[in-house]
Order: sequence, then structure tokens, then C-alpha cells
Amino acid sequence: MFTTEQIVAAVTSQESLEQIEVLLQRDDVQQMLSKHKITLADIRQRLPKLAPSELHNLAKQINCLLYTSPSPRDS
Repeated sequence: MFTTEQIVAAVTSQESLEQIEVLLQRDDVQQMLSKHKITLADIRQRLPKLAPSELHNLAKQINCLLYTSPSPRDS
């Protein structure tokens, strides 16, 4: 039997994984990762090892970076 916390964590993890996967498909995210020499394969390999809270924070951080980074239109 699963606890409520385990069920919520599983749902949150799946939602975070889906959100991260959508973000990883964006050209601007891929350019940002490439700039830091991070590959999509590396990220996808590491994602399953992250705790639910880490997945949630990662999704938020990627999203935040997109909106705080200068746009190519700004240069």
C-alpha cells in the first residue's frame, strides 16, 4: 500500500519530468545547454536518479532561466 505522500511525489515527479522534457525540446534551452557543454543525453540519463523535489526545482529553474536570460532580440 502506498502512502498519500508517495502518491503525490509520484504524480509530481511525472509532471516535472514531462515539463522538463517539453523544455528540453526548445531551441533556446538546447542552445543554453550547449553553451555549458551539457548534452540532452546526459540530462536524460540523470533525471531518473533525482528525487521528486529535485525534479520540481529543476523544472522551475530551467523555466526561470528562460525568462531571465537575455533574448537574442535584445542584442
